[in-house]
Amino acid sequence: MAGYWLKLYTEILDDPKYFRLSDNAKLGMIELMVVAKKANLDGRLPLMCDVSFFTRRSNEWWEIVYNELLEIKFLEFHGDCYVIRKFSERQKPVPATERSRQHRIVKQSCNEYATKRDGETEAETDTESEEKQKETAAIYSSYQNNITMLTSKSRDYINDAIDEYPHQWILDAINEAVKYNARNWAYVEKILKNWQTKGRGDNKPIDKMNDFDREMLRRGLRPASEVIEEMGLNDKD
Repeated sequence: MAGYWLKLYTEILDDPKYFRLSDNAKLGMIELMVVAKKANLDGRLPLMCDVSFFTRRSNEWWEIVYNELLEIKFLEFHGDCYVIRKFSERQKPVPATERSRQHRIVKQSCNEYATKRDGETEAETDTESEEKQKETAAIYSSYQNNITMLTSKSRDYINDAIDEYPHQWILDAINEAVKYNARNWAYVEKILKNWQTKGRGDNKPIDKMNDFDREMLRRGLRPASEVIEEMGLNDKD
């Protein structure tokens, strides 16, 4: 959880307990979160004298602020130290799947705004949205019928691919995976990346892959040749 960045949630603006605090306590709340982030102890605060040093304030100033923050349960006392409640939980990194979901929402909102700015009618926007939904549904169906059962995790993988590749590419890549009896998303994604790099007419790197690497992909693992190349173990020098 260590790092330079601190999350401050906008919901604080709607919390009546926050607005009942004195100006000093509001400022102290922010400064304590910065100190907790710097200390990197999952929300446990150092001694008050150390907090006073970090913030260049007196112990007397902090004693008053601590009391106010204890009353609203922002702070808790755990036997030998003060702890910011739920600090560790709320400062942990956002999962990759959630970042992808948020990115898609922002991207979709930007696209819709740009479309409306260009003078496109609501009916045209709805038609485009319906077409995209049909394309996405076709990919979900193909994955479920040819690869394996669709889960929330595999749905996220597919949605990420939809953002990056034409929908027909994804359908064709699934068919290629079936052709080589490699029914897993790792193989489908490998095909898509290869087409993106080499073009649709050149899928030799996959077709001519050695048997061991092909088997690794079928099991959803990275080809050994790729790992060796990344580690530089095939360097003749």
